[in-house]
Amino acid sequence: MNETIAAASVWTSWVIVSFPIVVFIILFTVISNILVIYAIFTYPTLKSCQNLLLVSLAIADITNAIFVMPLNVYWNVNGPWPFNSATCIFHLTSDSFLCTTSIINLVAIAIDRYWAIYDPINYTYKRTTKLIIIMSVTAWTVGFVITVFPLITLTFLKVFQWPENACFYPRGYILYVTVGQFILPLIVMSIVYYLIYKAIRKQLNSRKQKAGNVFVMASHEKSSTSQDTSVEMVEEDSSHLSNQAEPTKHSTDQQNQQVGFVKEREKISIAKERRAVRVLGVVVGVFVACWAPYFIMDDLFFFVPSIVDKTPLVIINFIYWLGYFNSACNPIIYTIFNREFRKAFKKILRIK
Repeated sequence: MNETIAAASVWTSWVIVSFPIVVFIILFTVISNILVIYAIFTYPTLKSCQNLLLVSLAIADITNAIFVMPLNVYWNVNGPWPFNSATCIFHLTSDSFLCTTSIINLVAIAIDRYWAIYDPINYTYKRTTKLIIIMSVTAWTVGFVITVFPLITLTFLKVFQWPENACFYPRGYILYVTVGQFILPLIVMSIVYYLIYKAIRKQLNSRKQKAGNVFVMASHEKSSTSQDTSVEMVEEDSSHLSNQAEPTKHSTDQQNQQVGFVKEREKISIAKERRAVRVLGVVVGVFVACWAPYFIMDDLFFFVPSIVDKTPLVIINFIYWLGYFNSACNPIIYTIFNREFRKAFKKILRIK
């Protein structure tokens, strides 16, 4: 990713140990994201337009795993940058562009989920294939504008000259990318997921209020039946009952069943809310855990260049690959937590 990797030595014990791990990360990223795409286009219950955002995210992660990660592995094994400046430009721009596009796709998914929860009825009609494709194209365009466009501009204006025997970003570029690739997406995702949490809480409170109304109505009805041998008709919301009075015992059992059903539905709603909040926490938590160390380290290298040589190469490479690992985590977060995706994967992999 920058010039610090140029200090790598050939086939050290760290390289020997880490090589199979990074190869596994690459293969897992490619295969798992291909499975996501295949499941979306072949499994009937997953053929919904909103899942095209997952396809866009998967394409970004697959492309990153194919064109960026292997070159980075070769660089680590070889030591100093082994290619020319043109390859360096391709590697660094692809790295920055695809990682940023993956992150912006996460933001797009967050926004789509918020609209679906906040205004489910109207958004059902607005959420068309055209809208989702526009969101996906916008994510890729924003990624290009944030990362590739500034590098092209700096090169064209000859503000920055790419070195021949090394490979690193223009000085100060990492500070700019930190804002566009990490800080702003993190702020947006945090705000959107907080709004999602509030929307879920609001819906839950509304359900509790409705459940309370039903409970009060049922309790009032039960108290009335205790003073009389017959039962009056249930009020407006229960117009489906017969017009004839039922025996007291039968009416009491029915009311108890109704209250029990409402309580059970409330428990299910609470459980669903907790699961939803847990998944939202995983999304933001994994994003921060994978990317924060990388940007913190590179920004420290910019402000305190003297610590570059003092930082063990093992730590540098580990932090870099932690960012890449986010591409492998995305299929797990956005699919394994989804029952339909689990069913699709079991069917595709023929797992009973």
